[in-house]
Amino acid sequence: ILEKLGSFAVLEEDEESGKKYFAELLKLDETNPYAARFFAITEQSYGRYESALNYLKKARDFDETPALQVKAGYYLSMLSKQEELLNLMESAHKKFANNNEISYYYALALVDAKQHNKAAKVFEEILETSPENEHILFNYAALLYEQKKYKKMEDILRRLLEINPNNAEGLNFLGYFLVNEGKTKDLEEGYKLISKALSLKPGEIAYQDSLAWYYFKIGNYDEANKILSALPEVNDEEICLHKAEVFYALKDFESAINNYESVLKINPKNKAARKGLKKAKKEK
Repeated sequence: ILEKLGSFAVLEEDEESGKKYFAELLKLDETNPYAARFFAITEQSYGRYESALNYLKKARDFDETPALQVKAGYYLSMLSKQEELLNLMESAHKKFANNNEISYYYALALVDAKQHNKAAKVFEEILETSPENEHILFNYAALLYEQKKYKKMEDILRRLLEINPNNAEGLNFLGYFLVNEGKTKDLEEGYKLISKALSLKPGEIAYQDSLAWYYFKIGNYDEANKILSALPEVNDEEICLHKAEVFYALKDFESAINNYESVLKINPKNKAARKGLKKAKKEK
């Protein structure tokens, strides 16, 4: 009866009654799945992820329900418990080998753990059964970029755009890559891809940055600066680096130094920023 009353309270969006009924239910059965889910979601809404995770783990169907494993993985990621997250998703992947959602989150956990080869293998496994999954293709391409496997990355992105020519993320990713390569034959294709991405999502800061970088690559520093200067202030390593490079090209060495330093605050290991900062200080 308590289980039914709690469920009706949820349907009626009566949180207080739901709490009352499900709390009573947990006293009778601390592993009740309905009560565990209710309190996990309630705690999540308040940002109390540790408590939400504890409720979820108490549910007696936790070990046998893929959706609960994924939800627990989300809580662990919000708690920055990367090792526990990886262990959970690895175990779930073994148990639910044919569940693509579990496999996807396992791959992401492997990427975060810098186990790129394992992650690539999992992405390949998913694509065997879901070859047209745009989300998987995009994230696999991002992994290949990290691995510096650019030819394969480009092939994956072009496959993605064959499936959906209006995938804005894919358009910008491939466009930026082609522009960044700086080869004359690739620059114009890169520009067209980025422009199409912007036509689909005009307000996307990353796409505007890509367009600015195109202008930088063709030597139109004023236009690049105009675009970058109009962007809102963001704590983004790539955008700060692009601003620094543009300011350096415009011989505004003071602004270049400030932006190189911003990059190094975000990532002290950024080699391009260290090199650029040294050059800008020398020029100044």
